[in-house]
Order: sequence, then structure tokens, then C-alpha cells
Amino acid sequence: MAVSWRPFSCILICACPAWSQPEVSPPDGTILLTERSSVTLNWPAQGRAYQFVLWQDGRQIIQCPLEANSLAVKVRPGSHYRWRVAVNGGKARVYEFSVADRWEFHADGQDGFGASGKNVAVRLERAAEGMRMHLECGAESKDYLFLSTGKRFLITSRGGSGRDSQRSSSFYEYVVPGRPAGPGGWGGNVEVSTRDAPWRTYLKLDVSGGSGGAGSFEYVDGVDGQPGRVITRILP
Repeated sequence: MAVSWRPFSCILICACPAWSQPEVSPPDGTILLTERSSVTLNWPAQGRAYQFVLWQDGRQIIQCPLEANSLAVKVRPGSHYRWRVAVNGGKARVYEFSVADRWEFHADGQDGFGASGKNVAVRLERAAEGMRMHLECGAESKDYLFLSTGKRFLITSRGGSGRDSQRSSSFYEYVVPGRPAGPGGWGGNVEVSTRDAPWRTYLKLDVSGGSGGAGSFEYVDGVDGQPGRVITRILP
């Protein structure tokens, strides 16, 4: 069945602390959202000479001395990077980041069971290196950094489809009863917190309900699930 939905949106006020400025760029543990072929790494200026090492997916690809506290490196979508920098004769610091190959996150309910979508919380905040996004869904937590503009990140919390009906059957004198089609799951809620970022420029959200299961000549189609909500919180 086709599902038509119009998510409810409301605006609330939330007193939440702002991110502190990172010591390095990109911030440690961040997933980069970029269509560029290279990324510039920056770290605090603590000397005149540095030793730099970069690993891509566990394989060392760069080892060199540097005089500047920045370096542009080539990156590839879907790869994970670790990099180490040390002032000559000083203690080394190790950082990591990855580059997203798909600009999307899914928290959908399971199809065939009519499960509801999971709730997702997103926070957007401008930073010197780009738009930062913190995403939480249950116990899962991710930090993203938009380095490219003009492309939106998809977040879905759709309800799962309901189970199909099963018609009754008979075997000699035994009759196995059928079962009706199940309802579709409800869409989850996506909460977006931001101070001044136009989040619709960066995000595309889908909280539609799941379709009801298919009926049969004995049973009608299952009921479609209700859509979830998109909630906007304005940070002070």
C-alpha cells in the first residue's frame, strides 16, 4: 500500500553546551563527509620540526619529516585512517578518522514484523573546519564533519512492513487456520538540535510508517503504520 505522510515539526528551546574547539583537524574519531580527493590535516604548532606517519586501512602509506604543522593527504571513500605526529624528540600523538562512502544512516524497523523505527538525535554546529554533526541512536554514537556542500545526508527511521496474511489450509480432517495480515510499523522520531545551521541544507529525513502486510481472499490488507515526527530544537 502507498503511504502518505506529513511529519509533525515543532520548535523547542534546549540549554546544551557547545562543542569545544578541537586541538586537531579533522577532530579525532570523526567520519568525514567529503567529495574531495584530499584532506588537510592540522595540529597545534609545538615546534619547528615534526615526524609524521599516516596509515590507510592498517597499511602505512606516508612517513616523512615536516616543518609545517599541516599536511594535505589523499583520501578514499570507505577507508579508515590513523595518523601520528610528534615534535622531534617529543612524545607522539595518534589520531584517526574515516571517510564515508555512503552519506546515510538507517534506523528502520524490521520488515515483515511491523517493527517501529528507532529514535534518532542529531546535533549540528558550525566549526572552523566545516559543519559538525553528532548523531545518537540508542547506544550508537557517531561524529561527522561536512567538508563538502550541496549534498545532503540521509537519515531514515521508517517503520517496517507488516507480515503478509496466510490463508487457512487443510490436511485430511485437520484444518490449519490462517492468519490476518499484520500492521505496518510506526516511523520513529528524529530530533535535530542546532543553533543557527539551516539543517534542511544538510539533512534529508524520512520517518514514514511501514506498509501493512498483503491480504488474501480471506483477509484484508494490514493497516499502514503512522509516520514519526521531526523535532527541531533551537540551541541558545
